[in-house]
Amino acid sequence: LRVTKGGEFNVTSKSISVSGAVQIGGTLTSQMELSNLNVLNSDSCDYFLTEDLIIPVGMSLTIKDGVKICVAEGVSIISEGFLTIDGGVGVKIEALGNNWKGIHLKRGGAEIKGLTVEGAGSSSFTNDPSEKAGLYIETPNVQELTNSNFIDNDGYGVIMNKGVIINRYFATYSNNTSGPAILSLEVHTANQSGTQLSNVLPNTYLGLRGGSAGSVSLLNKGIPYLLYDDMSFTALQLLAGTEIYVKDTVGIFIDQNFISQGNSSDPIIIEGVTQAAGSWKGIQCNIASLKYTTIQYAGSAPLKKGSFSQTFEYNCGLMVNYNSCTLENSTISNNNGYGVALYQLTNNPNSYKYVNNDISNNSTGAVLVNAFNVSTITSDLLSSYSGYGSKPIITIHGENSATLAMNTNPTNWRKLSAAVSSTDYKLLDGDYVVTQNGVLTIDQGVFIECDANVKIEITSGSTLDAQGINSEKIVFRGSTGTPGFWDGIYANTNSTLILDYVNIDHGGSGNGAYQGCLTVSSNVSTTSSTVTNCAFLNGSVFDLFFNGVTDVLGIKDIANNNTFVNSN
Repeated sequence: LRVTKGGEFNVTSKSISVSGAVQIGGTLTSQMELSNLNVLNSDSCDYFLTEDLIIPVGMSLTIKDGVKICVAEGVSIISEGFLTIDGGVGVKIEALGNNWKGIHLKRGGAEIKGLTVEGAGSSSFTNDPSEKAGLYIETPNVQELTNSNFIDNDGYGVIMNKGVIINRYFATYSNNTSGPAILSLEVHTANQSGTQLSNVLPNTYLGLRGGSAGSVSLLNKGIPYLLYDDMSFTALQLLAGTEIYVKDTVGIFIDQNFISQGNSSDPIIIEGVTQAAGSWKGIQCNIASLKYTTIQYAGSAPLKKGSFSQTFEYNCGLMVNYNSCTLENSTISNNNGYGVALYQLTNNPNSYKYVNNDISNNSTGAVLVNAFNVSTITSDLLSSYSGYGSKPIITIHGENSATLAMNTNPTNWRKLSAAVSSTDYKLLDGDYVVTQNGVLTIDQGVFIECDANVKIEITSGSTLDAQGINSEKIVFRGSTGTPGFWDGIYANTNSTLILDYVNIDHGGSGNGAYQGCLTVSSNVSTTSSTVTNCAFLNGSVFDLFFNGVTDVLGIKDIANNNTFVNSN
C-alpha cells in the first residue's frame, strides 16, 4: 500500500489482508474458480455454501489450493459438468454446524487432488437411505482422486457406482459411521494400497461394487468386505484373516484358481450378510485350494459348469469345475442345495485333497461329486457331516465319467452317517460301471439311494464287494418306493459278486438287460463269488434275473439264506 499526501509520495508501505467469507450457491452460468481468500488464516472459511451448488453440463468449477468451504446443513455440491480440486496443501470442505449432504459427481468428469471432506452425510443421493457419503461418484469419468481425506462423515467416506474406473487413486478414511467406502471392484483391486484406513468403527464394512478384475490377491485390510454385486475374477487369492460378507443374490465367479489360505488362528470367512440358507449365490471356480475357510448361507440360485453346460447346474456353496480341488480344515455349511459340487476334475484321484472338513446342514446334501472321485471323499476319516436326516451325505453324478472303480482307483464307500438307516450315498440318473478289474468295496451299514434309470454294471474282471452284518445291512434302494423304480445291478461275464447281508430294493425296471434288482449274466465268476443273507425285493417283473444262465451262484439255495419273491 502506497500513501501520498499532496504531491508528495511517502515510500512507507504496509501489508494488509482481507478476511471474511463469500457466500456462494446456486447453478453456475459460467466457469468459476474459487481461490484462497484468507491467506493468513487457514482456519477461516473462505466461502459459505448456503444452498446447493450445481455445476451443469458444459460448466466447470475449479477450487484452488488452500480453499476452505463451510457448508450449511443439508446442502450439497452436484456436478454434471467438470469439477477440479487442485489441493497441494489442501482443500477442505466441512460442515457449518450440522451435517451437510456431500459432493455428488453425477455426470461429466472430475480431477480431485488434496481434498478433505468432513461432516457430510445428512442424507443419501439415491433412493437407498443407507447410501450416505461425503463423496458419491456416479460418473465413470473421474481421472484422479488422490491425497484426499474423508473424515467424520455420517455414512461412508466415498461411494462409487459399479464400473467406475479412476486412473490415479489414493485416499484416507477415518471415523465414518457406516464404513470407510463402497468402492468399485476395478478401483480397489487396481490399487489396494490406495485405500488407507484409520479409526475404523466397529460393525462397519469396506464395500465393493461388482465388476470384473484379473488375477487378484485381495488384501486383508483389517475390516470385513461387503460385496454388493456379482464379482468376476480371472483368479482370486484370499489371505489369512480375510472376512467377506455378501449381499443377497450376489455370486463370486472365478475363471481359474481360487486360493483361500487361512490358518487356525486367522481363518477366512465368506458368508451371506443375511444369515439364512440361500441368501447369496455362492462361489464358482475351475480350481480350488481352501484351508481354514468357511462358506455359509449360499445357494440362492443354481451355479453351472460354464455357459455351455445344460446338465451340471446346482445350488451350492462352492462349485469346482475342473482340474483339482483341495479342501482342508474348512467349514461349508448352512447352504441351500449342496455344500460342495465337484465336476469331473481329472482321472487322477490325487487331484482332490480332502481332509478334516465340516460339511453340515446343507439342504440337499454335503457333497456332489463325480463317480470317479468318490474315493477321495470317503477315504477321509476326519471330516464331519450332520443335519442331513434322511438326505444323502454324498451324491454321485456321472457327468463326464461314470466309473465307480477301476484297477487304478479301487474305491471304498464307508459309512458316513451315524444313524443306521440314514442315506449315505445317492446315485443320480446315469449308467455307472465298475470296470478294468476294479473293486468297489462297500462297508457294513451303508445306505445307497438310486434315482430313476440308475444302472450299476460290474464288468468283466471287476468286483462288487459288499459285506454287511445282520444289524448293519447294506441297502440299495430306489428314491421312491415304486417297484422297478431304478434299473438295478448287472453282474456281467467274468465279474465277481461278494454280497452278504445286502438288500436291493425297487430295482429291476425291465429296461434292456436290467430285468431284476440283481441281474446275473452268463459266465459270472463262480470261483470267487458268494451271495448270502441278501434280500432282493420290489422288482418291476423279477427280483432276481439270470440272463442266459441258471443259478450258478446258488443264490436260490436255502442254505444261502437269500430272500426274493420273483425270479426267472
